Amino acid sequence: MRDNNIKLSLAIAAYNEEKNLEKCLESAVGLVDEIVIADGGSTDKTLEIAKKFNAKIILTDNPPIFHITKQKAVETCSGEWILQLDADEILMPELVKEIQEVINNNDYNGYSLPRKNYFM
Repeated sequence: MRDNNIKLSLAIAAYNEEKNLEKCLESAVGLVDEIVIADGGSTDKTLEIAKKFNAKIILTDNPPIFHITKQKAVETCSGEWILQLDADEILMPELVKEIQEVINNNDYNGYSLPRKNYFM
């Protein structure tokens, strides 16, 4: 639990992520104050899942440079801190705790996360 009033937003760009999105959002519940999803025209249940988590949804096109969609999500966030994830990423409990500690410390103006990538 964060012990200050700093708001943390979660920004996600999505396109047909129904298989991944719910696990991603579940891993952020209790950590983030706001979820913003920029959706590039999903035709699956991505938007239904986002609505279950009360996400702010930005409907957009799906440009070949996916970072454009990510930036739209970031620009819509209202938090002092923004956590940008891909829909297939999940936060482990240890990382949630670390993020809370960094935000509580309030001595940082940015932070990068260690990552583990699995390719199949």
